[in-house]
Amino acid sequence: MFSNDEPRKVMKSRSTRMALDGALTILLIASMLAQLTGVIAHEIIGVVFLLAVVAHIVNSFWWMKTVAQLVENAQVRGGQLALFVVAVLLGVAVVVLAVSSVPISRLLYQVGLAPKVMSSMWLAVHKASAFLLCILAVVHLAMHWASILKHLNIPFDPSKRKAIGLGVKVVSCAGIVALGVVGFNSLEM
Repeated sequence: MFSNDEPRKVMKSRSTRMALDGALTILLIASMLAQLTGVIAHEIIGVVFLLAVVAHIVNSFWWMKTVAQLVENAQVRGGQLALFVVAVLLGVAVVVLAVSSVPISRLLYQVGLAPKVMSSMWLAVHKASAFLLCILAVVHLAMHWASILKHLNIPFDPSKRKAIGLGVKVVSCAGIVALGVVGFNSLEM
């Protein structure tokens, strides 16, 4: 079934995904703290976040391709379908966030790569997509919680799965929403 190298490749890929998930979480939180970091740092963190998202997609491409084929053949399981839908929605939110960043970017304007638009519409789209991204990121991490614990060698008691999952979701949502509201209100262009 597996060659001698395949389990190592799978573990390396899983370790890479976990590291990327951790980096993406930290970068997302840091980008929501624009009132502390300033708008230019917010934009730089945003670019690094976008590059990390691209790396995460490249690292997870085999999974997305497999699930897409299962969806096409109507053979996908409920959990896989839910993860796939969340992943697609995350991708859409990231694209909208990136596109809406260009016309409101101070950094791109300062270096002459974008006109100074500062449209309230683009700013509203940017803020809304960032808020949606925060919510979807929490859902994405919550859906992977058991595998994250397993990868970190933290015992996971399945009999307490619902209680632990609910606690993680509530605390994560509250934290991300709080950061999102603070970040949402701080981006005055």
